[in-house]
Amino acid sequence: EQQRHLKKLRQTALEGMTFFEQFQPCLVGSLLSGSAGLYTEIHLHLFADYSEEVNLYLLDKHIDHEVVQQRYFINGETALTVSVYRFMADDIVIEASVFPQVTRRQTVHIR
Repeated sequence: EQQRHLKKLRQTALEGMTFFEQFQPCLVGSLLSGSAGLYTEIHLHLFADYSEEVNLYLLDKHIDHEVVQQRYFINGETALTVSVYRFMADDIVIEASVFPQVTRRQTVHIR
């Protein structure tokens, strides 16, 4: 059961990354690290000059979503608040955090 669910998570994550291709998506979190469980959400980091670009993209595709703000730290020190878009795909929650393009190759984490 868990192996089948993990396969579904990975497939949905791949589809999500393809869907968000223009925003240079990166898979992060427990699905990437291999510690995903039955209730794991898919976490993607997206990159755009303006987070509103992702909002408009989701609206254009008629995808119901909610937006929250999350505080991250860049390179362990600089605090940055970003928009996080939450929505469902194949009964799985996807969280897509939108970062400025300039943070693309930097270490990002929640403290």
